[in-house]
Amino acid sequence: MSKKHILYSVENVALSLCCNASLLNPSKVILTGEAIYPEDIEKIEKICLEYIPQEFMPQIQYQKEYTKDYMQGIYLLSLKIFIEELL
Repeated sequence: MSKKHILYSVENVALSLCCNASLLNPSKVILTGEAIYPEDIEKIEKICLEYIPQEFMPQIQYQKEYTKDYMQGIYLLSLKIFIEELL
């Protein structure tokens, strides 16, 4: 079985972000990975603003390394669930 190649263009990333933002309504989105560069953020925001009104536009941020923040988020969610179970 052969692997399919996925085209990670700035336009595709922006449109994907628009779809997710319209469903989840996040206040902030962190983009990371080998296909995204810090200089792409401004282009992505410009494309997104064609589809998402400014007042609903999430803050878009680039982060090269996300592991620490991801683990902290999992920890805080676990702690919240644990405390809710105690109460």
